[in-house]
Amino acid sequence: MNNKRKTLSLIIWTSIAAMLLFSYFKPSSLDVELFEKFESFDGYEKISMNPDAYRVSLQGDEVGYMAFGENYGYQSDILVGVVITDDGNILETQILQQNETPSFISKIYNADFLKRQFKGKPIEEGFDLSENITAVSGATISSRAINKGIIEASETIARDYLDKTVSGHVDLKFGVIEAVLIGMMILALLSYKFKNPKLRYLTMAYSIFLLGFRYKKFIAYSWIVSLLLGKAPSFADNIGWYILIVGTALFIIVTGKNIYCSYICPFGALQEAGKRLSGFEVFKVNPKINKRLRELPGILAYIAFAGAVLTEQMGIVSYEPFSLIYGRTGSGIQWVLLPLVLLMSLFVMRFYCSYACPVGVVLNVSAKARRYVANWFGDSKKNKSKEKSEEDSKRLTA
Repeated sequence: MNNKRKTLSLIIWTSIAAMLLFSYFKPSSLDVELFEKFESFDGYEKISMNPDAYRVSLQGDEVGYMAFGENYGYQSDILVGVVITDDGNILETQILQQNETPSFISKIYNADFLKRQFKGKPIEEGFDLSENITAVSGATISSRAINKGIIEASETIARDYLDKTVSGHVDLKFGVIEAVLIGMMILALLSYKFKNPKLRYLTMAYSIFLLGFRYKKFIAYSWIVSLLLGKAPSFADNIGWYILIVGTALFIIVTGKNIYCSYICPFGALQEAGKRLSGFEVFKVNPKINKRLRELPGILAYIAFAGAVLTEQMGIVSYEPFSLIYGRTGSGIQWVLLPLVLLMSLFVMRFYCSYACPVGVVLNVSAKARRYVANWFGDSKKNKSKEKSEEDSKRLTA
């Protein structure tokens, strides 16, 4: 049985490595059929290859230039195309490629973000989310990525063809959200170290109400998949994202334990609070059945990862229900999974964490790998120390 598990594990890790290599080396190109999305032109001529830029026309009359910008949003790169007139006004913007959570992109389109915020805007006025551009509520990260893409495309045209300048770059900002995340990390570490029940309850409340309902900050599986695929948001305007990811990684490296799931995750804390407040006796699953059920998170995580990589549809990994309860936005399976999880969590401690969560799978595997490496180095040191002692003994008795 042990050999079968080792063989299966080898197959799984080999297939994951193969899929990652496939994603890294797969050639990417802009499909010209995407140009059909634009209404402002029906003809185009490429005038630059690095960066790509086009001269565009409508019914034979030149209307301006088109260039592109790409930036990382919530879980994927968002590629936008921008058409700018000869006098430096934005004529049209279009999202050409993206793999964001469907509900976030729906908010962008429903708010008519591209037309209302950018159409007719002189590029010299700049694009600043804190001044003259308003992000879409509930899709702020995606809005920011689109805005930065439009800045990039506008800069290309302004610099190379119009002799103009564009402003709107984001400076490094540290605010309340970042302070809350650092406070969460400190509380989690203290709670882990002292194992005090009152401190744990305080940590859970902090996580549920501040990280969850107030600021909607949690690690999503799509983040992890994106990192594995070599994608990450810019540091300047996503400091909180990095505090959460780097802090979680440091906890694993230092302690060898997955502290995030036990002390930081707002959805795990919400489930635990529900179970403790319900007063229902812990529902015990048959040990044999429980052992099989606990394999489900890994299976689901693997299927979602493979689907996202092979189909290039990042929405496949977005089945976690916490974005629905905390962000009040979701789609598909999330609407089915959330009520089921909340109900079962009243009877089974951290039901979703135990039987479905892909984030927990990745963090637990990482913690296990860290402990294995530490033990390996520890054993190596012990063996070297033992060999040295034996050599010293031989010299003394010679």
